[in-house]
Amino acid sequence: MQTRKNIPPVLSCLASGLVLIMTLLPLHAAESADPLAPPSKAAYLDASLPLESRVNALLGVMTLEEKIDYLGGTEHFYIRGIERLGVPRIKMSDGPMAVRNDGPTTAYPAGIALAATWDREMARKIGTALGRDCRARGVHILLAPGVNIYRAPMCGRNFEYLGEDPFLAATLVAPMIQGIQSQGVLATVKHLACNNQEWDRHQISAEVDERTLQEIYLPAFKAAVEQGQVACVMTAYNLLNGVHCSQNDWLINQTLKKQWGFHGFVMSDWTSTYDAVAVTKGGLDLEMPEGKFMNRTNLIPAIREGRLKESTIDDKVRRILRTLIGAGFFDRPQQRREIPLNDPDNARVALDGARQALVLLKNEQRLLPLARAALTSIAVLGPNAHPAVFSGGGSAFPGVFTATSILDGIARLGGDRIKLDNPGWYVRPTLIADTEAGMRINNEEVFGPVASTIRIKSYEEALEIANGVEFGLSAGIATTSLKHARHFQRYARAGMTMVNLATAGVDYHVPFGGTKSSSYGAREQGFAAVEFFTQTKTSYSWS
Repeated sequence: MQTRKNIPPVLSCLASGLVLIMTLLPLHAAESADPLAPPSKAAYLDASLPLESRVNALLGVMTLEEKIDYLGGTEHFYIRGIERLGVPRIKMSDGPMAVRNDGPTTAYPAGIALAATWDREMARKIGTALGRDCRARGVHILLAPGVNIYRAPMCGRNFEYLGEDPFLAATLVAPMIQGIQSQGVLATVKHLACNNQEWDRHQISAEVDERTLQEIYLPAFKAAVEQGQVACVMTAYNLLNGVHCSQNDWLINQTLKKQWGFHGFVMSDWTSTYDAVAVTKGGLDLEMPEGKFMNRTNLIPAIREGRLKESTIDDKVRRILRTLIGAGFFDRPQQRREIPLNDPDNARVALDGARQALVLLKNEQRLLPLARAALTSIAVLGPNAHPAVFSGGGSAFPGVFTATSILDGIARLGGDRIKLDNPGWYVRPTLIADTEAGMRINNEEVFGPVASTIRIKSYEEALEIANGVEFGLSAGIATTSLKHARHFQRYARAGMTMVNLATAGVDYHVPFGGTKSSSYGAREQGFAAVEFFTQTKTSYSWS
């Protein structure tokens, strides 16, 4: 048997060196490993593990910077992904009665129409159809439903909401949410709370005593949480009793999260945040469309200085992760390609909902239904007869595959035998062209067919003509002059039906929130429809 002393000196040295190298290798590998590299078998990606275990595992490997970044949206309608950890990007879409961000879609009856059905099952069917439309487009989170109570008829977004009665709204919101979420899509109830006007919405404060809040303005939100188990809540632009809703501790932390037991996450309406520390402490979990205030620059110093606890950040991230992982978004693709974008089943649901929404208040002398055999002519009057009006506009305005106007529908039913009396003056807009500003525009493309074009020499003349337009008519004003546009805008507030600010070289940003090709402006205030047609991204603003 050979002993160590019989080993040649050279081999002995080599063996000792090999042992030394083998001993040092694990230490060297550990020192050189990337501390930010994801674990080889990430527990948070293991669908077989309990939800809280997955959430804790992911939270445990996120850096403070990543956690803070996660609190701000990205690319306008997304929750950011974290590539190094395999965390997926989450896609949102505007609602509330269509999935509007991805091209043509099905438009369902507006919230006010759904409320008029008094039908829980219809609310569920429409919610289910909306969820299917989301899955066909790979949408994870739908910004719907809207449940603000109608306090003032001038609010231009009233059509989005479920009526003026708190019991009715609370009764319909839960089945609608359940329908949406039954399809693997998260619903977002909005806008918490008392968002009852669009004018000056970033500054206006709704002063409401607690009894009125609890009896009128909050029941639908409470039902969305307790009965509908809604995943997301969106805060409002306005202040509530002097405090912005997005940083209102009483509203979010005390009422929504503690009293109602809401376990999902709270997002801001777009750009409705105002103070970094206040909004973080106030209960907001996700700032949309980006982290303008909830970002590294603002929050890391606040944590270091003791003005903010890191545990507050952890709670927000935990809420978001728990909701997203619990919905299965980490475990499967969101898009279901077998669902057609133009879904005939969903189209039938939309039509059925629209029919159920019609309410006949009177039928004197049994005038209805009309005796078709006895009819020879029908007069179709009013500005909404044609083309079809299927939405009130703004962020709720979708593109649709097809739209049947009242005029078209009657023509199809009546056939060739019945004559339709259809004066065209209310069908197409009048175009008042500001030739002094050098506007050159293709009327067919921008305004649609134009009934009459009035060429004028000055904007004063245009204003005089536009101000004389009868109620119910459309007057389109095309201008390239910022000065002129400002004057036209003021007349829109005074009651003009439509102002088209068609710009050749600038992008107007108006005080009431309309930018680029947005129609938020006066339409949502209940004054008029304002459209902006632009060719560049240069932005001008005025107060």
